[in-house]
Amino acid sequence: MSKEDRIRRRAYEIWEREGRPHGRDWDHWVKAAEEIEAEGAVSGTKNGSRRSAKKRYDEKHVSPGATGETIPPPAKPKRPRAKRTAKA
Repeated sequence: MSKEDRIRRRAYEIWEREGRPHGRDWDHWVKAAEEIEAEGAVSGTKNGSRRSAKKRYDEKHVSPGATGETIPPPAKPKRPRAKRTAKA
């Protein structure tokens, strides 16, 4: 599993643990990245470069209007629509 996948999974766990709040995805991503990096430092594994979580996130999620490919964060699941009833 790649480091990004581990961060994504941990951010999802944090999101669920905090009651699934809307609009906090960046906070959860950064917190997850910090936790994963801390685990790597404790276990003695190599963490790759020392770029901050924000720089890594910004490199992958280019803001609209900027040059480069835009990669949006993972989509949130949509709630199913209610079925329509037939009119008589």
